Amino acid sequence: MICHQRIVRDKFEPELRSTHPQLFDRGIKEFSLSQEKFTKEHREFIERFEWLGTVGNSPVSTFAARLDGVLAGVVLFGRAAGRTPFLAIQRGANAPFAHQHLSSRLIGFSLRALKKEGKWDAVIGYSDPRAGEIGTIYSACNFQYMGDSFGAKAMYVNTAFRAIPFSPASLRRTSILKRWYKQTYGVRLPETWLKPNGFKDVTLVPRPILQEWYAWGDKIIAEASKEEIPLKSKWVFHLKKVNVPVKHPKRVS
Repeated sequence: MICHQRIVRDKFEPELRSTHPQLFDRGIKEFSLSQEKFTKEHREFIERFEWLGTVGNSPVSTFAARLDGVLAGVVLFGRAAGRTPFLAIQRGANAPFAHQHLSSRLIGFSLRALKKEGKWDAVIGYSDPRAGEIGTIYSACNFQYMGDSFGAKAMYVNTAFRAIPFSPASLRRTSILKRWYKQTYGVRLPETWLKPNGFKDVTLVPRPILQEWYAWGDKIIAEASKEEIPLKSKWVFHLKKVNVPVKHPKRVS
């Protein structure tokens, strides 16, 4: 299985090489790394280059890599499931001109910054076989391997909606609302219905529009079939010292 980032590179590289040739074949030290406030620029980058094509829940922390001011990589961190002091790597993607080691460098930078903040105990990451991920970057960043039996066992399939399996929760994301609204009404979603961070604010969306969108989502689910999907591998990086070592199985390469 080919990693999604390779697919992205093959798809967009010819176009970017013709329009921005100066961004290619640059040294890893030329990329600047920083923690940034999440903006529309980060959202559009993830929607273009990340394999799920959505941002998910509102990110807690955003880290970015830039080359000559141009966004080259983004890693979004969100709260892990449950009321725990854990973060999860929510989304991450690189542009086709990114250095081959940029992902591990950006994640390493992010972990050091989060550790310095002192607000979180650990960071969780998942490698998804559907995207051709085997956890190479997590291993390079010294995450602990926790096993390969995590995540949902089944997703919904409706090719009229999207090409890859999806969860019911994904139908409620801002990017889906924007796409549905454009297809339904032929115009872009009003910016006044969004929060400053670019996420939808359902209290600002007119009730009839909201109900129509919800009904559309219910129809997508009703007409979908269920498909079993491979479970994900889970990785953890402790930002604080733990008294009891975490037991984990030996990773099979």
